[in-house]
Amino acid sequence: MKKFILAIGLCFGILLQPTCYAKHTTHPVSKSPAPIADQINYVIKRAGHVNMGVVIKNLSTGETIYDYNGSQAYIPASNLKIFTAVAALEFLTPGFQYLTYIASPTSTVTQGVLAGDLYVVFSGDPSLTQADINELFLQLKLRGISRVDGNIYIDDNYFDHDTMVPAALPEDATFCFSAPVVANNLDHNCIGIYVKPAAKIGELANVQVMQSPTSVNLVNQIDTLRSAKCNITATMDANKSYVLDGCIDKKVSMQAFSLPVQDTRRYSADIIKTAMKQANIVLNGQVLFNKRPPRTVVLALHQSDPLPMLVKHMLKESDNLYANSLLKTLGARYFKTQGTWVNGTNAVVSILSQDNGVNFASAMLVDGAGLSRENVITPIQMMQVLSTVYQNPEIANAFIPGLPTGGVDGTLEGRFTEGAYRTRVYAKTGTMSDVSSLSGYVKNYKNQTVAFSILINGQDSHLGKYRNIEDTICKILILSS
Repeated sequence: MKKFILAIGLCFGILLQPTCYAKHTTHPVSKSPAPIADQINYVIKRAGHVNMGVVIKNLSTGETIYDYNGSQAYIPASNLKIFTAVAALEFLTPGFQYLTYIASPTSTVTQGVLAGDLYVVFSGDPSLTQADINELFLQLKLRGISRVDGNIYIDDNYFDHDTMVPAALPEDATFCFSAPVVANNLDHNCIGIYVKPAAKIGELANVQVMQSPTSVNLVNQIDTLRSAKCNITATMDANKSYVLDGCIDKKVSMQAFSLPVQDTRRYSADIIKTAMKQANIVLNGQVLFNKRPPRTVVLALHQSDPLPMLVKHMLKESDNLYANSLLKTLGARYFKTQGTWVNGTNAVVSILSQDNGVNFASAMLVDGAGLSRENVITPIQMMQVLSTVYQNPEIANAFIPGLPTGGVDGTLEGRFTEGAYRTRVYAKTGTMSDVSSLSGYVKNYKNQTVAFSILINGQDSHLGKYRNIEDTICKILILSS
């Protein structure tokens, strides 16, 4: 691991003094050799009536070489994850790990019996799984505990219980990219569903939940038909049950999809009951919800991967649950209270203002993943973050390798695949309806690091066109001398 960090440090660790930005204007301004600016101007002109902002800075020389609408605010989509990642690395530090543990007012075990209550304390770890909970109860078994004479209390109060992203689209609620954000995150708060055709045409299809416990209510209205045009939809009723409608083709062997867990408390309670059974621990009590009292002893502990590994997953896979869990964690840690959407975004603004000199005028942050269309930032603000991160070796070594690498992995695996460009782009994508963004770094053929931010808010859904603009600008920068 140390060798890996050192290698990345050699690649990105050349530090430069900060320089002033070029004057911001709605017209392109170039301090670079004319051919570079001319080529980018041509790309923008050919795009037609597309609302976009582009800011480019050569971090190896300190020169801002291009600014087009740099001070204009745009919906960033998942580019916002850059702000969340940097704020988390700077404030929580790269050594941060989430802790999930079982505690009790007593640690005395008499003939295999713990006479007292247990508290399962969650801290918002977005990577936590059912297997991790099973392992916690196995730790109890190894302590000689085979029976608990008391209740098990789940403490899920580290975050508030406003689980859905503010101003998110209502139709997103049935997709796992919009899964609830809670302190007791488990299995990405998402479950898999199998659908298989019935034996006869006209009968209801067979529906099965992939994992146990199921902890979800399904209303099956999927017909088995002989039709290649079948599709399945999921909607939520007033009781938070999923109504599965549509049809499945008789010729299809199976169709699989995932749905977010809406009742996360029920899901975590069911998983804990299952874990106790697997560990052969008898509970003479109930599974309830309450805060851990002040004086308890930790009996079993699970630690997440270090923060740079979580950030790497979040950025490369564009994981919304990871981003929004980190946001609420920042709110809880920074303000020393329960994490919320409001104090999480306030924490990000405060951290980036103080540590990175970002002026958040004209910006608005409402979540940490970029899911809400109410989020708006400017390319200049993004550039301020990218350039100051580059000057901090500890943060840069944790952040830059976590970005998707062009032609290699993450959301850039299928872009910049040509030999001349492969591995030279480290950047975060962002995609929503009518929105495309790409911000990060390129290594040009002079081995200089160039930071860029391209934010596009169009008026149509031609995302391929927008990505072509982004890719073309990056290729110009790579080949620039």
